Amino acid sequence: MTLHFDISACHIEYGFITHADATALGFELRGAVAIVTGDAQTAADWAARINAVPMTAGQVAAWQAAQDAATVAAKIERLWAAADGYTSSHISGVAIGLLTIGVIQAKPKALAVSAWSSAVWDDYYARKALVTASSVDNLDFSSHGPMPYSVPELRAEMGM
Repeated sequence: MTLHFDISACHIEYGFITHADATALGFELRGAVAIVTGDAQTAADWAARINAVPMTAGQVAAWQAAQDAATVAAKIERLWAAADGYTSSHISGVAIGLLTIGVIQAKPKALAVSAWSSAVWDDYYARKALVTASSVDNLDFSSHGPMPYSVPELRAEMGM
């Protein structure tokens, strides 16, 4: 049996509940919610000790949905940072301007680099669509390989 308690209004002093107590009682604290597993009497006794309020099924569902949404948001943020870090490790700053000019002028190497960058970001969006609270993170974009041409090669293509 798993019971959820709202402990936001409880006065729990530092050290009131030790790790050993938590393990023995079978509960974990997640912010303002205590999740208690085990028999109902043990959970009720524990809740009474600190004036915890049992949560209704609706409150538990709303809390879990908020937890899941926060988990998904954090995973998407890490995924974006990984994709951005991967592309930025190959090209950034002034080189982006150079790439833009090369693409506008339809230079083959610039177009290849642009396609490489687009493939990384297409992969990001495909992965983002699959993110759930319980999905496993895949933050590795190395399957796209390095940028197909270096910044000096792009400069040479532009006649610089």
